[in-house]
Amino acid sequence: MSDPKGVPLGGHSHGFVARLQPRERTLVLAFVVAAFVTALALLFFFRGMKLDELEDGVSDLRAGIELAYSQGGVYQRKAAQKQQRESKISSESLLLTTAVEEAAQQIGISARNQQLLQPVDLKDGLRKNAVEFDLRGVTLEQLVDFVAKLESNPTHVVLTENLLVRSPSSTEDRLNVDLTLATWERPEQQEGKE
Repeated sequence: MSDPKGVPLGGHSHGFVARLQPRERTLVLAFVVAAFVTALALLFFFRGMKLDELEDGVSDLRAGIELAYSQGGVYQRKAAQKQQRESKISSESLLLTTAVEEAAQQIGISARNQQLLQPVDLKDGLRKNAVEFDLRGVTLEQLVDFVAKLESNPTHVVLTENLLVRSPSSTEDRLNVDLTLATWERPEQQEGKE
């Protein structure tokens, strides 16, 4: 028996699949299976990527631990050296012009045209002070002794920032030198002590 539309009566379904031809049902089933397999493959792919990222992170941590065990002493020595260098940075100001004059008198030369540069505040509470001056008619030995004397200051870090050497004559061994010396201090420590 069938109804007037040709659909068999009794035990029939009125769903989407019931209205499809057998070939269409096979295609829909193949599409659903393909979509499921694709979704599953994407799930495993993204999960694998996440696991690779986690494994890379673990490898980096292991490398860091190995580095700490194998070269921890090197790091500690470098940290101690850095601390030692920083401890030489004084909280008291060094009068650069006075230091230059004293060193010049001891070497037997004259420092001319001394000009203090504007102090520059740096990060970590440091302040850089500098002085420019020139030396005229000095020998190479006097210049080396003069710079060595200034840079070997036991209480302050003093470095030569700029050094311009010219020889006024090709026959004499006298030099004209333009110098810039710099030193660093920790002014906030000085204010804290007062």
